[in-house]
Amino acid sequence: MPSPPNSPAKTSGRSGSSSTSKTLNPVSLMVDPLITGTAQAGSEPTGESGRGGLAAGPPADRPARKRDRHGGESGQRPGPPRRRLAPAVGLAFTPGMKRAASALHTVLLPAAVKDSRQLWIMLHGLGDSVEGYRWMPEVFVLPTVNYLLVNAPDEYFGGYSWFDFEGDMQPGIERSRRLLNELLARTAADGFPPEQTILGGFSQGCLMALEVAARYPHRLAGVVGISGFVRDVDGLLRELSPVAREQRFLVTHGTCDPLLPIEATRRDIARLQAAGLNITWRELPKEHTIAGRAEVELIRDFVRAALAGGDLPRE
Repeated sequence: MPSPPNSPAKTSGRSGSSSTSKTLNPVSLMVDPLITGTAQAGSEPTGESGRGGLAAGPPADRPARKRDRHGGESGQRPGPPRRRLAPAVGLAFTPGMKRAASALHTVLLPAAVKDSRQLWIMLHGLGDSVEGYRWMPEVFVLPTVNYLLVNAPDEYFGGYSWFDFEGDMQPGIERSRRLLNELLARTAADGFPPEQTILGGFSQGCLMALEVAARYPHRLAGVVGISGFVRDVDGLLRELSPVAREQRFLVTHGTCDPLLPIEATRRDIARLQAAGLNITWRELPKEHTIAGRAEVELIRDFVRAALAGGDLPRE
């Protein structure tokens, strides 16, 4: 897993061993007691593959040991999922779909600036977890931003999944969208207003961020989608919220992505742009990951401008 580019020494309260073992949850968000993080504090996060790819991991300029989608060394045969959770009420599972929790497990990493109401909700990719994104405060260096890391509801080989990528994706997407809408309602009730909230995601998480934001009835500060795809452009366009064209999106993708080739995502994003969605699209010379300092700075600049409340240029 890559390491952060030129990252400073770890300190307690962010990503050092004294803080990563502690789940911070000062907002009153629902946590399902059956869901527990499988990665130990300080360990490498598991990765993503198949319909999503390698986990984002901390972006860096140097490679590290490769791990397969199940978190083991490449070439190892994966074992079965550790357990299955009780299904969410009303969800009809397709064959092969993992059982879902009825609420989302979250970890809040507080802003360095006390009492800040700015929030960045981050959704991981397939097979990853909140443990794969604890590096964000240290790397993005946005002192006014609280980071809310979210585990997807379905267990997947030591990590989590937002929907079934092997069978029918739609039931899981709709269920996860409902859970994320409930999460946004709770964060708003806990003092994090939508207009000060960034919704972001990587791969599967990117798809979910786009799905939720385009239908969400309130304007968010901004939406960041990294190395993802759009499931159903026609369906999304039919269900746009009245404020969808006021939402501000940044979507990035790798020109060398072997898991989600760029052509399909490029085409679908162009259709959404043509329909009036305010999407900034950036292609980067990367695979299925976050491309080191260049992409970090691109995302940071977008998030900072979006949270400042100014108008971002349309493409």
